[in-house]
Amino acid sequence: MSGETLVPQRLLPISWIIGTWESISAEGKFPTIQPFHYKELIEFRCVGAQPLLKYTASTKHTVSGNPMHQESGFLRMRGEHDISFMVAHNFGLTTIEEGSVENNRITLRSTADNITRMSPDSAKSSAGVKVTELKRRFILDLESAQLVQEVFMATEETPELTLHLCATYSRTSC
Repeated sequence: MSGETLVPQRLLPISWIIGTWESISAEGKFPTIQPFHYKELIEFRCVGAQPLLKYTASTKHTVSGNPMHQESGFLRMRGEHDISFMVAHNFGLTTIEEGSVENNRITLRSTADNITRMSPDSAKSSAGVKVTELKRRFILDLESAQLVQEVFMATEETPELTLHLCATYSRTSC
């Protein structure tokens, strides 16, 4: 076992998400934008005995390969089934999403109270529209061993939670 990181007992309910995942399909849409496709690499890693996983994500344009969106943060177990996800986005948004884990599904949700943005002059803005709520799901398909991530978003202009991103990944390393 030399060189392996042991998974802390408290993280066992989400140990199925640990590793590096590469998208095999990824698309974005929203009522105010044109649909788009992207490539994404996400990673969840143990950081010692703490009850959390380090998270990173980076996307690239499917044709040019140019970098697009980046995120980093921590996925923390708060109890047997309670979970929190703290994420910083490269365009100046930070979120805290809270929810639960059940078997092979993590469901998270934010509110306007836990979404913050850098000042408008230092953060990219989507035409100045404020994100008011996010909902995210990670689901491990047990038959295919593929991970699916769905991100729903609400804004000042589109107040109902609406599917924004959907990606399917295969694990490239544990």
